[in-house]
Amino acid sequence: MVFLNPSILLGLLAASIPILIHIINFRKLHKVEFSTLAFLKELQKSKIKKIKIKQWLLLLLRTLIIIFLVLAFARPTLESTYFSTETSTAKSSAAFIIDNSFSMSLIGDEGSVFNKSKTEAKKIISQMQNGDQFYFIISGDSIKKTTDKKTAISIIDKIKISFFTEPLNKKLDKANSELLASQNINKEIFLFSDFQKNTLNKSLLKDSTRLEISNKIKLYSFDMSIKETNNYSVSNLKLENSIIELNKQITFSVSVNNYSVNKVDNIVASLFVNDERVAQQTVSLLPNQQKKVKFETTLKSTGLVEAKVKLEDDRILQDNQCYTSFYIPEKIKILVIYDNIADIRFLKAAINSISTLNRFNTNFVKSTDNYNVELYDVIFLISTNQTAIGKTSNYISAGGKAVIIPSNTLKSSDLKNLYNKLNFPIAKSIIELPPNDNNYAEFNSIDFSHPILNNIFTSQIKNKIESPKIYKYIKLTPSQSTNKIISLNDKSIFLGEYNLRKGKVIFFNTAINLTWSNFPLKGIFAPLVNNIIHYLTSKKAFVKSYKVGDIIPLNIENILYPKIEVKLPIGLDNINVEGFKNKIYNYNSTLQPGNYKFYSNNKLIMFASVNTDPTESDLSGIASRIKNQIFKKYYEGNFININQKENYLATIKQSRYGTELWKPILLIAFLLALIEMFVARNTKKDLMTLDTK
Repeated sequence: MVFLNPSILLGLLAASIPILIHIINFRKLHKVEFSTLAFLKELQKSKIKKIKIKQWLLLLLRTLIIIFLVLAFARPTLESTYFSTETSTAKSSAAFIIDNSFSMSLIGDEGSVFNKSKTEAKKIISQMQNGDQFYFIISGDSIKKTTDKKTAISIIDKIKISFFTEPLNKKLDKANSELLASQNINKEIFLFSDFQKNTLNKSLLKDSTRLEISNKIKLYSFDMSIKETNNYSVSNLKLENSIIELNKQITFSVSVNNYSVNKVDNIVASLFVNDERVAQQTVSLLPNQQKKVKFETTLKSTGLVEAKVKLEDDRILQDNQCYTSFYIPEKIKILVIYDNIADIRFLKAAINSISTLNRFNTNFVKSTDNYNVELYDVIFLISTNQTAIGKTSNYISAGGKAVIIPSNTLKSSDLKNLYNKLNFPIAKSIIELPPNDNNYAEFNSIDFSHPILNNIFTSQIKNKIESPKIYKYIKLTPSQSTNKIISLNDKSIFLGEYNLRKGKVIFFNTAINLTWSNFPLKGIFAPLVNNIIHYLTSKKAFVKSYKVGDIIPLNIENILYPKIEVKLPIGLDNINVEGFKNKIYNYNSTLQPGNYKFYSNNKLIMFASVNTDPTESDLSGIASRIKNQIFKKYYEGNFININQKENYLATIKQSRYGTELWKPILLIAFLLALIEMFVARNTKKDLMTLDTK
């Protein structure tokens, strides 16, 4: 048993007052004997004895009345939670965790789950005292604190749904830390959530690093979920094309998910490119089905392309949109490094013939000239010059894209220097066949699934490709790091691909002139060059997609203007990196889904797409058994699962203070007072009777 107002117990000193009065009234008197009264002594002895017993009884009753009155005002309580004996009042510290992830925006018969949670939390606050400590743990925001009830309710009113999904265990950790530092008697957590299965991870049962909180904090768990709910969502928007060209068809794919036990029919899904609706489909899904949906459209402009897929509204709106973005340069800068003019005659003609919309900006330079490879999007190296090879190798290693073509004057002695520096597949030798109608190499196998060969052949002629006649070539042996695109009949690689550190290389094994083969005369030549250029430069267009709350690493190494403007999906942000010593700035204000654009001095330096966490769309609840095991591990017996329909305010009050005994104690004091009145009146009559005799 504990006392909620222990200072009142000082009033027990008042119980000594009846005793003092009794002692004073019981002081010794001088005896005077009268012979005429002597015969009465024997008659009065029994009555006087009864009066003394009643007086002692009155003393006991009056003392007990005072004791019970003091105890009633001290509010004795049968203990059910942890109390500190160091404080004189029953103040509370309460942490409110209102799950504001977007799954809580689900609308039921009584409105949204989120708004209902806020209403219930305000009812709890209204039953508490001014001076109690209130903490609010909110996703995407700092911990808010107050000791004023009106301010606490105002904080509740201002909490909004967040796109950020933060695990409940992290919020509980924050609440535990705040409460353990409090000196108040009661330490409580009020947790309102729909308890999705992804919110509390089963692995927490194995976690041994948690704070020691048993017998110090009580958890009230409010399960606000709605059973048998329907929700569909869209996620994982991707551009399927590896080659992106203007006025050519591009394909987007997206996952549409049905997180319900009911079938959904004819959901309208729309594709927007740069805020213009360009395609639309209807989707029907079986219960708990995921379907990949594709959209086709034509790319009409260069620059930053922002795409999104939007579904028609359902009971949760936040997961009905998905975003991606990519960049198409207005000009593709091409550098061709060569030794002899004969090496580039056909290549130059091919590039000029395919330069649609004047997008190619091509510079042909001799290997002995001065040039800066870093200024270009793709390099063609047709040279054995050691300086040119070294520059190209460094360019590729840093993330550049290059096409390697043998020079017309290439000799066997050049192979080692050329291919070792560029990490080529093993070059065994240069094969040279006397040119005649029956003595040449030709294509043996073609990987038609490779993006470079996309849209070059129709399905009807894939098996009827006329191979060029190849009289001279480098016999390149395939390796594990090499992707073979086209091979010859002796199994050597004609056209291949490999990665060199951060960069990518496409290579041929024959020179682009008529001495080595008739390849430049074939219809496949110019389209293949076009696809190679777009394939390599399109690889630079894509960036990683992030989830809300993720950090976007921003490379600021080469920016000249330290103030960076961030165009958010809604609104603007600014960063000042002046004096920042690291090359990478971690931008962490990603609390909205959509496309983020970073500008320095009005120049786009970075862009990224941010989407909601798809696991938040799955409304399946965590198993009660698992949830209780987790709570039991960290709060032992100090947690209570609250049913929405029960009188939870009474449950909380009883759990917080235990069963208060002041009412029965006050009733006992009242009954004792009635008995005291009766005994006192009876004793007074006895005394009056005794005095008259």
